[in-house]
Amino acid sequence: MAVSSLVVCDFTRYRLGDDGPADLAACLWAVDCQTCGRLLGDAPPAVFVHDLTVTAVASLHHQQCRQPGWTYPMVTAQEPGKNTTFVARMMLLPPTWGDGRAVEPCPLMLVNPGNYGTRSYPS
Repeated sequence: MAVSSLVVCDFTRYRLGDDGPADLAACLWAVDCQTCGRLLGDAPPAVFVHDLTVTAVASLHHQQCRQPGWTYPMVTAQEPGKNTTFVARMMLLPPTWGDGRAVEPCPLMLVNPGNYGTRSYPS
C-alpha cells in the first residue's frame, strides 16, 4: 500500500509544488527505514531526496533516524549490505500480438526496493 502522507522539508515542498508531496507519496511504499533497516510503522515517514540532475531518488526514513531533506550529491552510493533491501518476484508475461494471437510467454523479474524479509505481505 502506498504511503498516505510524508514529512518533507520546505525545500522539497517548494521543488515538488503544492501537489507534489501527495503525488510522491502515492508512488512510495513504506516498508523499512533506509537508515536503520527497521519497519517504518504507522507514523508518516521522512522523505530524503537525492537530486541527480536528470533523475532523483527518494528514500523513506523514521523521523528520528533522518530528517527530511533534499540534496545535490555528485555521487550517490550506499555502503554494500548496509540496509540495502529488496524483494524480487519472477513471473511469466502472456504477451499477444496486436491481433490477439498468443506468443511465447516472456519471463520477467520484478524488483521492489524494500525488504519484506520473512514477513508476510499481500500478493
